[in-house]
Amino acid sequence: MFEKYMEKKFSKRDASDFNLVRTIFQWIICHVFIASYVHFFYKVEVIGREKLKTDKKYLIAANHMTGWDPFVIAMALHKTMAFMAKEELFATLGSRFIMDYCGAFSVNRQKLEVSTIKTAIAVNKTKWILGIFPQGTRDKSGMINHVSRGFTALAKASKCDIMPVSIVGMEKKSNWFHQGKITIKVGDLIPYGETEETIQKWCQAISEMSGLEYKPEN
Repeated sequence: MFEKYMEKKFSKRDASDFNLVRTIFQWIICHVFIASYVHFFYKVEVIGREKLKTDKKYLIAANHMTGWDPFVIAMALHKTMAFMAKEELFATLGSRFIMDYCGAFSVNRQKLEVSTIKTAIAVNKTKWILGIFPQGTRDKSGMINHVSRGFTALAKASKCDIMPVSIVGMEKKSNWFHQGKITIKVGDLIPYGETEETIQKWCQAISEMSGLEYKPEN
């Protein structure tokens, strides 16, 4: 049983995977376990959450500084979020189980695969929101760089606009009650469109909201 589960691939997920069981599981992880830790050690400020109340289809695209980001963002925005995770996070049984039942799906960080596009389309057919991190990996450089072009293709394929979300503060370790502060900001919707223009708009939005530096490539 365990062997078959460990052999299972999570690069492609169907709409049926984003069901009530996984919705409840993610809620417990984010709003019980993660929230207990975060709200003890950090003050949490969320700005612009009202912008999520729109009839338009969108995906959430955030900067990426820690491994906690997907869970903290889902908690703070009160959204059930399907997010992409590196293949290595599915390597062990415990991590695989959490990723699986939180609705994550594995991706190849080197290239955008058909299975990823199909999963993005599947998420769009449910009440879940797709959460992506265009930087691809955690970046504590204080800059917005190494942005993958693939997230614009996902937006086009799933016909979703892009909701820029910035998160700062979680990367600074807090050792006591409310010693740290996490700030999450929701920007204005970016319509999916031409790749380079979309990337630039996202980078500028994240830079303005987070204070992280962005230098356009020449």
